[in-house]
Amino acid sequence: MESRLQIFDSNGDKSFVKVSNNYFNLSEAKGVYGVAKEEEGADNTIRLEYYEESDEKSYYITFGVEEAEQLALTLLNLSDAIKR
Repeated sequence: MESRLQIFDSNGDKSFVKVSNNYFNLSEAKGVYGVAKEEEGADNTIRLEYYEESDEKSYYITFGVEEAEQLALTLLNLSDAIKR
């Protein structure tokens, strides 16, 4: 499962943000999430990657499902506030 979004930076370069699970497949990510939730361990199942079309490097961070939900709500709230 993967989602890629093209964004435009201030320099006009083509840049992309890609969201995917941090594991080989979704069932493995679900297993890690389940174990982390049961044992209160680290959950790193979500991967957010940034890269530019002209650059060979990419940058990424990983975080858990709960943090991803908080980030999504924060983005929705900010977008709604800007639209009003």
